[in-house]
Amino acid sequence: MSENLNLRDQFSDYNKLGNIESKSLVRCTNICLLTANCRSLFYQKELHQCILHSIDIQESSVNLVSSTGWKYYKTFEESPSTTPSTSPAEKCTDTAGFIYNAGESMCYFIGTPVAVDFDVIETLCSNMNSELIRIDSAQKQAFVQQILAADAGGWVCIQGDRDDGSYKFDDGSDMTYFNWNMGQPDNFIWHHIVMVKQFNYLWHDMADEKLDRQCTYICEK
Repeated sequence: MSENLNLRDQFSDYNKLGNIESKSLVRCTNICLLTANCRSLFYQKELHQCILHSIDIQESSVNLVSSTGWKYYKTFEESPSTTPSTSPAEKCTDTAGFIYNAGESMCYFIGTPVAVDFDVIETLCSNMNSELIRIDSAQKQAFVQQILAADAGGWVCIQGDRDDGSYKFDDGSDMTYFNWNMGQPDNFIWHHIVMVKQFNYLWHDMADEKLDRQCTYICEK
C-alpha cells in the first residue's frame, strides 16, 4: 500500500466496492488485499471507516468530498494499458457494508462486537438479507481468521445449533466440519458456538445468550 498525500482530507464513495467499519488501517488493508478487484482505499481513523475501490482515484476526480482525517492508499501501480474490470462485487451492492470475496464466492459483513445473544445476532443478519456465517471447511475457517487478524482478542459468534445431540446449520443441514478446542464441547445445556481468538480461533460451545460478554459477528450471503 502507498499513500497519495495529495488526496489527504478527501474521500470518495462513488462506485465503491464496499464501506466497512475498521478500527485499524491494518485490518482495512488486509480486507482490501483479500477482496476481489480491490485496488485502493480511503481510511478515516477516528471514524473507523474504510472505503474500498476497484480503481485508482485521481486527484482530478469530481466525486471527491473534502473531509478532515481521510487518507487514500492504493495497492498497485496501474499500467497505461490496464482497464479496470467490472467487479463481481455488484452482487453485494443491495446492502451497505458488504464486501465480495472471490475465493469463498460470497459477500460478507463484519459487525461491531455486540452482547452474546444469538437470537439478536441472527436477526441482525436476517435484516440485511443474509445469515450468520457458517464455517463448513478449513478454508472458510482460515478465511475468517485472516479478515479478523488485526482485531483485538475476543469471541466470534458463528452459526451452529446442537439439536438431539448433533450440530446443525440454521437451515437444518448437518454440520460436518468442526474446529473444537481440547475438551470441547463440554456443556450439554449450551448448544451454540463461538470461536475464541486467544485460543487460535478454536471453537467453544456457548449458551443462547451471555449478555455480560461480547462477540464479533460476520453475516454472509
